Amino acid sequence: MRSILAASFFLVLVLPVRVHAQASGRPTRMGTLVAVVKDSRNGELLVGAVIEVLGTEITAHTNRQGLARLAGIPPGVHRVRARRIGYRPKEHVVEVTAEPVQTLELTLLLEPAPVQLAPVEVAGERIEHLELAGFYERRALGFGSFLTRAEFEKWEPRITTDVLRRLPGIRVRINPNWGKRGDNRRFLVESHRGAVRISKGTCPPLFFLDGAYIGDADGLDIDEVVSVTHLEAVEAYVGGGGIPARFNRTGAACGVIVLWTR
Repeated sequence: MRSILAASFFLVLVLPVRVHAQASGRPTRMGTLVAVVKDSRNGELLVGAVIEVLGTEITAHTNRQGLARLAGIPPGVHRVRARRIGYRPKEHVVEVTAEPVQTLELTLLLEPAPVQLAPVEVAGERIEHLELAGFYERRALGFGSFLTRAEFEKWEPRITTDVLRRLPGIRVRINPNWGKRGDNRRFLVESHRGAVRISKGTCPPLFFLDGAYIGDADGLDIDEVVSVTHLEAVEAYVGGGGIPARFNRTGAACGVIVLWTR
C-alpha cells in the first residue's frame, strides 16, 4: 500500500469555426485539445500521463514537459479522462461547439488514493490482461526477450531500470549529465545494436506502455514514468526483423521495450 500524489492538469481547447456542410459543402472542422499534466502537490510536470477523449480513438501521452496534444476532436459533448500510473484517473465533461470559436480552460485536481497491489503471480500462471494483449503469444514465437513479475521480482529490483538492465541487448548506464541542463534521468537506456550501428551518439530504444507508444529513451526518465511496484511484465526487441507490427514504427531500429503494468 502506498500513498499516491495528487495531480492536476490544465486543458486548453481551441476549436475553429464550423461552417455547416449543408450550406457550404465543406467538411466539419475539428478541434484540438492541449493538455498539461502536473502534480498538484508540488506543480511538477508529469511524464507519461494518458489523456483520452472517451468514445473516440483520440489519445495522447504527455512528454517531458508534461504536455499532450490531441487533434481531430469533433463538435459535441465529450468526456475527457486523464490517468497515469500511481494516480487516480479523473474524468470531466467538456462541450465542443462549432460556433463561435471557443477556448476552454479547465483545471482538475486528482485526490490521493492508496494502491491495492495485485497478488504475487505464481510461476507459470497466466495474467488475464497480458493474455488479451498477446504477450504470451508473442513470447511463444521466440522473438525478443520476455520477463514476467514472477521472474524478475526474485532479483528484488528497486527501480524499473534494475529490470531493464537484465534484458539481452539492452544497456543501462549512469547518465553523465544527470542534473545538468534540466536532465533528471539518473540512468540512460541504450541498445547494444544501436551502439554498434551508429558511429556517433547512442541509439535509444522506443518505449511502449501498456501497448501505447510513449517516446524514446532519450526523452523519458522511465524510472519516473513507471514504478517497478506497478510493473507486471516486460518484452524487448533489439533486432529489427523480430519486432511485431504493432510496435514497429520510426526509430524501432534502435530497439523496442514494451512495459506492461499490473
